Amino acid sequence: MKDFGMDFGLLIAYFAPGSLALWGSTFWVPELGDIVSRQQSSAPAFASLVIAALMLGMLLSVVRASTVDRTFAMSMQWVPFSAGTALARSSGGPSEPDYAVLCKKEVLDAYLEAKASNKRPYQFYGNTMLALVLCTGGYLKWNLVGAAPWTLRETALLLLTLIACHFLYLAARNSHQKFVKAVAEINKWRVSET
Repeated sequence: MKDFGMDFGLLIAYFAPGSLALWGSTFWVPELGDIVSRQQSSAPAFASLVIAALMLGMLLSVVRASTVDRTFAMSMQWVPFSAGTALARSSGGPSEPDYAVLCKKEVLDAYLEAKASNKRPYQFYGNTMLALVLCTGGYLKWNLVGAAPWTLRETALLLLTLIACHFLYLAARNSHQKFVKAVAEINKWRVSET
């Protein structure tokens, strides 16, 4: 059986945040909500929703890599509950392996384990954080455009979103740091000449 490279980690890193972003997008574009509700009625239409969620998840990942990941090299001593240290990447630490060493099975297995254990979680945390911001912003915009007054519910939602984003960011930062350290260790292994 041929392996197409799709694994559960990819679904977690892209599909779950993409689904949240797709739902959150319906607050920004009400017509999209009508389309989404109609698409759930048949298998081919549902498949198009799954593909849309994966695409949105991958788009979130691009935005995350361009914005959030760049902050991982900063010292965060002022952030509550963080280790406060800048990551290895800021001192030249690698985030990709030396692919020449991956020809050894045990090295490749170690890289795949690091990728599954650390890279996919940091992608999930960062992508989910961005999707949560999109959803909360969309809900607040939708609610306020409807001329509803700002109430304690909106304040609580905003506060809970900020707290959730704080912890999602710290989790992404921690997982990314572990991945960078694992890759640095993997890059120390050299191909033995036989």
